[in-house]
Amino acid sequence: MDLSYRLVLYLFIANIGYMILTLAKRDFRTYRGYLLQLFTLLSYMILMVGWGENGVLVITVSILFMFIIIIVPVILQKHIESLLAEQRFDELEKPSWWKATLAWSEINLHMLYLARASGNVTENPAAAEQALRELFGKGEPFDSMTRLFLAMIHFHQRRFEALLSDLLVSDKPIDAYSFEELLYIVRGLLETGRFEEAVPYQLELEEKALSESNEAMLANLQIARLLFFAFMGWYTEYKELVESKKIIIDQLPEALREFWGGVAAFNAGDFIAGRARMEKALADRSIELPQHWTDWMHRRLTSLTADQDEFARTTLPRLTALRNSFLADYQKHVTQTVAKSEPPPLSKTGTEFLLGFLFVTFVVSLAYANPNDLIDLLSIGANSGFLVQQGQWFRVITAMCIHLGWLHLILNLIALRFFGPPIETVVGLPMFFAIYVFSGLCGGIATVWCQPGPSVGASGAVLGLLSAAIILELLERNPDGPLARSGQFSTLVFILVINLVIGSVEKGIDNSAHIGGLAGGAIAGFIAWFFLRRPFLRALGNTLSLIFVGTVLAGATYGFMQPRTPLPYPLEPKAFVRIKAGPLPLNLEIPRGWRIATSTEDAHSAEIEGPLGENLVLTMGICADDPATFVKAHADKCTKSIMENKDHVFNALSDPASSTVGSFTCWRMQWRLEVADQPVVERDSFYFYDSDNSQDETSTPESPPTPPGYYKYILIQTLLRTNRDNVYDPLLARIFSSISFKGDFDHGPN
Repeated sequence: MDLSYRLVLYLFIANIGYMILTLAKRDFRTYRGYLLQLFTLLSYMILMVGWGENGVLVITVSILFMFIIIIVPVILQKHIESLLAEQRFDELEKPSWWKATLAWSEINLHMLYLARASGNVTENPAAAEQALRELFGKGEPFDSMTRLFLAMIHFHQRRFEALLSDLLVSDKPIDAYSFEELLYIVRGLLETGRFEEAVPYQLELEEKALSESNEAMLANLQIARLLFFAFMGWYTEYKELVESKKIIIDQLPEALREFWGGVAAFNAGDFIAGRARMEKALADRSIELPQHWTDWMHRRLTSLTADQDEFARTTLPRLTALRNSFLADYQKHVTQTVAKSEPPPLSKTGTEFLLGFLFVTFVVSLAYANPNDLIDLLSIGANSGFLVQQGQWFRVITAMCIHLGWLHLILNLIALRFFGPPIETVVGLPMFFAIYVFSGLCGGIATVWCQPGPSVGASGAVLGLLSAAIILELLERNPDGPLARSGQFSTLVFILVINLVIGSVEKGIDNSAHIGGLAGGAIAGFIAWFFLRRPFLRALGNTLSLIFVGTVLAGATYGFMQPRTPLPYPLEPKAFVRIKAGPLPLNLEIPRGWRIATSTEDAHSAEIEGPLGENLVLTMGICADDPATFVKAHADKCTKSIMENKDHVFNALSDPASSTVGSFTCWRMQWRLEVADQPVVERDSFYFYDSDNSQDETSTPESPPTPPGYYKYILIQTLLRTNRDNVYDPLLARIFSSISFKGDFDHGPN
């Protein structure tokens, strides 16, 4: 399976793994069935990373099962919540059954029981209530769900005293109630005229929304505030909330907003305006609302206007006193809640610049080079420990701007988009760039230290931002800061661990750059924290950051733009060393940085490895056929083997032909292939000598006689990871020309 497919699977594995950890931490007993499903899917994906051959099929199956057991239940839950909000209890059973069937959890099964019990609430409310009460006794959180359903049934029937009787538990602290329970308790207290008691529960509702905030809670909080303002007669506050253009408020039917505005005006003491608005809502907009809503609105209007004098004498003074004593504190509390519940304003200038820069450089690089081609990759600035040690240090910086493909680029852009704004907001633009560049620099240096081969990508710099975010979060511990509120600390750590695991497992990923970037980001995070402690230190840190970034980038640009051949290596290797070709009686010169492979066990061959994946295999043998026939048979055999190999894509073949390489006259053939989307050239060169017991100038006195009609040969098989193999010709000519005999060898296989 290609690396791109495995990376997609790793993303799936990370998300499902995080779901498993979150649910298990919340309540293992409640979710054990669903956890088993998720674990089975996770196990399948992990196995397919190592065993899957068809990446498209594996990804398709994974997405299908994720859709069935994750996405569909979420969609069903949204539908169930919508039905509950509209009190359509008779329609709950079907979606609840599907959700319980697809996602096996005790919670979903209990939801199905509740849906069945409450399905006939309109026709037989007493039977529905009795069926629900029979579901008590399972413990939490099941009993809380049952109480909520009872509350919804009482609310549906406008039996608010019964609602409070079921939900309110004596001696139970207010903060022990759930957010959903508080919604119904506040509404019940307001509907029954217990305004003074409703106030502390409304405050606790605000606190719950702050501490456990999510999209659904914040939406329900806005509706709860709207109703609270209406019942309390806070007409000005009601009007401001309606005009604030909150999405959830705007989605309410206009007739309902108009009616509750009338309630707010009436309860504020403006009986004429309040009554007019309620009557207008019922007369003009009733078509927008379900019948049971309009019936209740009519009853509410009748009740208020019939007891208007009593209301003015007893209730209005209580509401006025509450407004005078409580409104200021409540507004202060609401202001704090709104400020803390809104997403923190994040600085994105530096992040967006980097996103655009990386995208543009990738597109430009595609126009000038093939990122999968080794030589092309090096020509546009890829990192290489071998080349950096030869003086091309600019590569540790330029490699940060290069990516191997769209998937590689997109993964880094997504990570940068996630990690960038929070850290940029905390440290400011100059230090943000400094952390990014320093982390990338450390990642590049780690690559140079650990491997000679090529490496590209912004992963080290991006993971450095993650590391710096974790360090600043640990040092600051500010729950209201952008780092804490943009993502949980455990999420950052989880992402870090997943990246390290993937880098350790996958051979095609430069984990040294990841580790180096993380280490650099941690160091930069400590330094940034020091400079952020005082205003004058922050100014100094910004100045030093600008100097650092400017110096590094200017130096890298200068080094990259220096007049030079496109690739000093392999066109102009700096030094050669003379070596013995392993077990063969041959000496030859190879560039410094090349080496004899230690894994060769064949006494008739030697393997030489280059620093950038080059591979030379020298084999000595004898053949009975004339050279042209022998070479043709070798070419046919190799071509057949290559075309039968499913891991290779065969592109072209150069037929055997006589060629001169350096001082060698040889037979040469060449295959152009693709292996995992990477161009590869395999070139075989035969040098024949010493036929019919004759000696050429390279033979030695100790050479055993060659049988009549046989030829000795040297086969040099060259593997290059590029389509620009011509750039290696001078280097290979130098190597071939340097071959000299020292002793001889036993006759190898024919």
